[in-house]
Amino acid sequence: MNIPDNSPRAFIITRRPYERLGECYKLIDGRYLVIIKARDYNELVRVVEGIDDKMELFIAIGSVDRNVVPMGLVCDYCGGPISMPIIYRRGKRTYYLCCETCLKELKKKLSKSKDKLGN
Repeated sequence: MNIPDNSPRAFIITRRPYERLGECYKLIDGRYLVIIKARDYNELVRVVEGIDDKMELFIAIGSVDRNVVPMGLVCDYCGGPISMPIIYRRGKRTYYLCCETCLKELKKKLSKSKDKLGN
């Protein structure tokens, strides 16, 4: 199927891969990003409606700039670069950390914040 460059696209976060629908990437937190292209908006909506485990959905009508700037993942505690993330979930928040030390320090900091709120 020949789809023009300026066609609409859907960026969908799902719990499982949908390689047959388009580009599919496994995310750091175990979910998947599926990028679907279609000839027109109606076709895109039909394809998207067939995905039953959508967690988040973004529809783009065109790109702003073709130059992609690579962005590295940074530690939520120290701000340093992460090569292999340590993932820590607390409540509804997910933290990405660069090392065990930052994980330990973040847990301490969050415990202190919780103690202050309890008083």
